[in-house]
Amino acid sequence: MSTNDSGINDENQTTQTPSDNTQTETETDDSNKENENQTDKEEDKDSENTEEENVLDLSKTTSFSMLVGESITLSASIDGCDVWYEIQSGDDVISCDSDFITAISVGTAILKATDWNDESRTWKCTIIVSVEGFTGTALDYKLIGKWLCDDSYIELNSDMTGYMKVYLNGSVVQDCEFTWNTMEVKGNKYLDIANGTDYINKSYTILKMSEVEFRIKGYLGFGLPEETTWLKEQI
Repeated sequence: MSTNDSGINDENQTTQTPSDNTQTETETDDSNKENENQTDKEEDKDSENTEEENVLDLSKTTSFSMLVGESITLSASIDGCDVWYEIQSGDDVISCDSDFITAISVGTAILKATDWNDESRTWKCTIIVSVEGFTGTALDYKLIGKWLCDDSYIELNSDMTGYMKVYLNGSVVQDCEFTWNTMEVKGNKYLDIANGTDYINKSYTILKMSEVEFRIKGYLGFGLPEETTWLKEQI
């Protein structure tokens, strides 16, 4: 058995040949390609998930939440069927175009899709619309703003505080701050005012309500309750 100058046996020495280097480089290239392919697949999957999240499919979703001002694209087909959409209830909460809906007010709406070729096939989704940071009801949200009736006005704020200045025959009969809330009892709607600076506590029956107008019945001045119409100030 021979030894080298350092006294180490030649049999224990390992010599790396050029073919070994070539094999190592090939394995590294294959590993890099595999990693790249895996990354591409993950990116494609993320892209598909993002597209699905941006399209509302009523066969997969029966309840959907939105914020006022948001829009969502509607799926052109459901379960392979071409469909058309309509708002079954709550057209004051959402608007519906041919291929998307937009949240316009706080509340709940029902969106319905119907198969173009078979009207017996339908899908429905409950759309729940809210405003970030606002915890009031849909009726509360509609009432927020400044409402005018001739020279008189009522301001109803989102923090449920308000201000009223009411004129009767040219004289001020109400000039106060207050808190407010609404109630719905057996289909009737009420606006309640309390904690006023002049100890005002009143309840008004809401006879009509829209985005731009509401009509109430109750005591604004002195005497018998009266019906008054208030128009929303446009900013």
